[in-house]
Amino acid sequence: MREKETEATSVLASAPKGGVALVDDHPIFRYGLTRLISQEPDLEVCWEAGAEGEAWQLLKKCEPAIVIVDLDLKS
Repeated sequence: MREKETEATSVLASAPKGGVALVDDHPIFRYGLTRLISQEPDLEVCWEAGAEGEAWQLLKKCEPAIVIVDLDLKS
């Protein structure tokens, strides 16, 4: 089983960082998530948005692998 773990680790190490986008109207929450995500070696926050319209504009410029959206977004 050790061999498979090593293979998986080497694949992750050679893979490009996954882009993460954050959409939330609370800046302090986005800040906290950005800090947590930045601690992961294979992830990086590519953009943040505080409103839906802003998120759509940013999405046209850069398509992240993951989008974290506040389901109760007030915009």
